[in-house]
Amino acid sequence: MKIRDQFELPRETGERREALKRSVEKWINHPSNHRDEEEIFHSLRSREDIICDRPSPVSSIEELLDSPHCYRIAFKYEKEIDDLLNL
Repeated sequence: MKIRDQFELPRETGERREALKRSVEKWINHPSNHRDEEEIFHSLRSREDIICDRPSPVSSIEELLDSPHCYRIAFKYEKEIDDLLNL
């Protein structure tokens, strides 16, 4: 199921969160994924965060997957995730 379709799953039942978490985790761990953890974490920082030298809001993949930032990554890298996982 494509990332866009996963965002349409019911939030109340946790289906949306679990589907997006699975897809993002598969994408991160996929051998053809060329983005490393630091690049993914850095992408969560705003321009203001960078200017003020604030750290990334997460520091591990587990923390990312268990946080609302997982949604941001799924949205930001939607096409890349869909293409790499053939969704």
